[in-house]
Amino acid sequence: MLKTFKWLALVLPIAMVAGCGGHDPASRARAFIDALNRDDTAMAESLLTRLAREKVHSDDGKTLKLGRKDSNGNDRKWQDYTVGEAVVDGEIAVVPLTSGVSEKPETMKLKLRKEDGEWRVFALIFPIDRAGVEVTLDLEHPELFAAELLKIVPKALEEGGKALVKSMEALGQGLAKMGEGFARGLTSGSAAK
Repeated sequence: MLKTFKWLALVLPIAMVAGCGGHDPASRARAFIDALNRDDTAMAESLLTRLAREKVHSDDGKTLKLGRKDSNGNDRKWQDYTVGEAVVDGEIAVVPLTSGVSEKPETMKLKLRKEDGEWRVFALIFPIDRAGVEVTLDLEHPELFAAELLKIVPKALEEGGKALVKSMEALGQGLAKMGEGFARGLTSGSAAK
């Protein structure tokens, strides 16, 4: 009898910890991506917040818009990816996902919120440039995505303007050198006569 209690005292805490596995933000993010990769829309949907589930359905209300091919016919699946460590701030967690399929690994983030005691996906964060600019697709409020994109327009215009100024300066310098060479050619040509 004493051996049984010792065995239970050893095994029960391990079983309790193992039983809790899969409910942390990183595990839920992994389960979400795996479900999308398997085209298991029911599972993917179960990992979304209630409001996100309502918003990501197509017009017929029966199928998820996520996990399919994009408008160019490219597969959205992440076959080779790693899940980073979740950053938790109260009831919100951000989990980085890095795809290793291409030469340049791509990292996006999933935002999760605790709802009914479970971590559920409600937003996706995509990098826009190497400088760390990101855009968020809030699945609960997809209508705000255009506003998110407009936030990056001033920075893009500024960077584009700087590049244009540098290009114009380089063009001006090139034209000046070309003019100098042309003048030297004319001068040396008239001196030869």
